Amino acid sequence: MATNTTHTVRQLQRTLYAKAKQAKEATFYSLYDKVWREDVLWEAWQQVQANHGAPGVDGQSIEAIVAGGQEQEMISRLQEQLRTQTDRCQPVRRVDIPKPKGGTRPLGIATVEDRVVQTAMKLVLEPLFEADFHPCSYGYRPKRDAKMASLAIKEDLYDRAWGVVEIDFQSYFTTIPHAKLMTLIRQRVVDGSLLRLIKQSLKVSVASHGQMEPTRVGVPQGSPLSPLYSNIYGRLFGRKGTVASMLPWIDGNPRPHSGMPRGQAHGAWSASRRQRDLCVGRRPARGRRVGENQKGKPVTGEDET
Repeated sequence: MATNTTHTVRQLQRTLYAKAKQAKEATFYSLYDKVWREDVLWEAWQQVQANHGAPGVDGQSIEAIVAGGQEQEMISRLQEQLRTQTDRCQPVRRVDIPKPKGGTRPLGIATVEDRVVQTAMKLVLEPLFEADFHPCSYGYRPKRDAKMASLAIKEDLYDRAWGVVEIDFQSYFTTIPHAKLMTLIRQRVVDGSLLRLIKQSLKVSVASHGQMEPTRVGVPQGSPLSPLYSNIYGRLFGRKGTVASMLPWIDGNPRPHSGMPRGQAHGAWSASRRQRDLCVGRRPARGRRVGENQKGKPVTGEDET
């Protein structure tokens, strides 16, 4: 089994990130060969193994691969298939996960081998787009989480921000249009072989109730690449620099402030809603100001401690 893959892969990622950060308009031509590098595939396998995911449509589990000593064989086979471009994604197995507030969330479970390939793709692609993501973005990003986002919001409020806007993107993952997403990806990636692999990961069929359904829109939740795809597409939402977090009311009353005028704050919020509708092509997002409860009614009283 290969060892010390993490160090060499991290070095590759740092190199890609540095180049992307230095040149905002830089495009990358030679990336596909990085995906099928042996150290990248081994690192991808280790990450898939650490996630303890369920089997895909082929029924092959992570535990069976390890118990059967098939790891090296699998890595060699995937490397050869990628090198010769004979790889093909198998359909994802759909599982409907209940939501806490009702309804279900479709989860697409790829085969273990497909998850290894997709994780290898993510290891190569992620540094390029991380260089473009805004510092205030925390979702699905390396070394960032919801607690850090909450702390940043708290610090902004202490720093005289007007308020916070909560926006709910309904069915976001399942409504991302492939053509627009590919347009954004091509702003950085022009390697035809890797673009082919990306398209293949988007168009993969879904096995549900004994039938195969084509995927024409959206990204399958459960894929190692889906969080990255969602963040790449989500950049459209804030591209015009709207400051939707600054609103002129707290607890329903205007509050004097030397910063953003009330009319400008109104405009920022309205522009952010229009931009979201333009990107997703759906009904407007639901949002509420700080000082409103879940039903949109004003909330009064002192700050809670």
